[in-house]
Amino acid sequence: MPPGCRLLKGSITEHGHASGGRSCPWPNEYNSNHPQRGQGMAAPATPQGGLSLSLSLPRMFKIESDSMSSWQARLSNFLIRHTIKPRLAAAKDAAGIRAVFNRGGLYKVPTGIRTTPATVNAVPGEWIETGGVPAQLMLFLHGGGYVACTLKTHRPYACFFAECGFHVFMPDYRLAPEHPFPAALDDAIAAYRGMRNAHPDASIVIAGDSAGGGLALATILRLKQEGDELPCAAALFSPLTDLTGAGDSRVTNDKKCAMFYGKKLDSIVPYYVPRVTGDALKNPLMSPVYGDYHGFPPLLIHVGEDETLRDDSVRLAARAREARVEVEIKRWPAVTHDWQLLYRFVPEGRQSLEQAAVFLKQHSNLARAVSR
Repeated sequence: MPPGCRLLKGSITEHGHASGGRSCPWPNEYNSNHPQRGQGMAAPATPQGGLSLSLSLPRMFKIESDSMSSWQARLSNFLIRHTIKPRLAAAKDAAGIRAVFNRGGLYKVPTGIRTTPATVNAVPGEWIETGGVPAQLMLFLHGGGYVACTLKTHRPYACFFAECGFHVFMPDYRLAPEHPFPAALDDAIAAYRGMRNAHPDASIVIAGDSAGGGLALATILRLKQEGDELPCAAALFSPLTDLTGAGDSRVTNDKKCAMFYGKKLDSIVPYYVPRVTGDALKNPLMSPVYGDYHGFPPLLIHVGEDETLRDDSVRLAARAREARVEVEIKRWPAVTHDWQLLYRFVPEGRQSLEQAAVFLKQHSNLARAVSR
């Protein structure tokens, strides 16, 4: 166990209402440019963030209402359901998936944030930070189903955490099908060890979204197996944790989910783990929900209530709790997958990232205090 990562009794908190909290030095633009609930429905055609949306809305349209969600969340859900979801469903191969996901990257890096191309332990990527002594490091692993997305598409996550004082390294890990399992995992492990070796006195946390969340868990599982010092905590955003496709939400949320049909998630499996089927997919380094979580660092998990991936998070939280890991899970209503990418437009996106930053800061600070 790393210093400060105490083994606590597992506790799962499930909340439907999005509530924020602040203890990080949030930049003014997050506060002053934040659209509030109840304002007019005039919304940008392309919400600022990592997803590019284009849809001509009819003059009258119906967005399902949820009193606990913002109109921005419901509008984003509507737009993505009618643009990205059908395009993903029509994608016939990895190139088709990339054509949908890799159109992002319209996000403008905030003033004061530095993005620096770098190689850490032979793994290419970029550092995102505001300067100063790198006392609190983050390894952020982007999502994209192990086959798509780039550093640019996921800069909203990295830049937000950099504003909170983290020095974030986002590796440009190798993607399938050109580089199947375990290439991405090998890169994540190498990047983590390189960060640890270069900054032995710094505390390190790990975070990831979607497939990047699953990769973050697999990274910690393998570090534990091989006797490495573990990160202080992990934040996981709608993680993909089960390549077998188990979990009721893959079926029950098939139509509700704004991003994915359940069967479409299954289609990426042969790209990442070719010729692996059945129970062999329960290898925890492929499907972390089947892992041994004894001795794991604290976990924060955020997922949308209507996502096809919802039960990947719920089952993960239950398994970690059984191993007496400190777990915080929150299920958000009426949000799309990866809604955090749209945090400049969707209030719940900013709230989710704020809460994750507070959680990670608390455990990072605790580790630093204990190590002294």
